[in-house]
Amino acid sequence: ERRLYESLSNMATATAHALAETNYLLALEELSSLKAVVDDFFDQVMVFVDDAEIQLNRLALLSETEGLFLLIADLSRLQD
Repeated sequence: ERRLYESLSNMATATAHALAETNYLLALEELSSLKAVVDDFFDQVMVFVDDAEIQLNRLALLSETEGLFLLIADLSRLQD
């Protein structure tokens, strides 16, 4: 959980710089480096726990992750 938070913090800066230069390829490459961290998060962290505060924090973390990707494109709109 902390690893994802730290990675997002670093990635937000790098992605913002790439987008400011309209370098979308670099921005996507930066974001793709989050794959292992996101995979680990889902493998090792239970999001929906009994503690509402922890659950909300984890959901906010996932929302922040999604937000970074949405700066570039809504990938859910891609069709097969």
